Amino acid sequence: MTAVLSIILKRVMVGCSALFVVTVIIFGATEHRLKAFRANCDLTRSLTERYLS
Repeated sequence: MTAVLSIILKRVMVGCSALFVVTVIIFGATEHRLKAFRANCDLTRSLTERYLS
């Protein structure tokens, strides 16, 4: 039973770590980086304009 609990605990820790890293990356983006990302992915045009062109 201890081995199973150890595996579960490790997976929870890895999951929390991954969630923390993703949160830092997403919320650590500056406005300049977001504008550059939107321009790079062509997200400055409306949804219908992007899909109909």
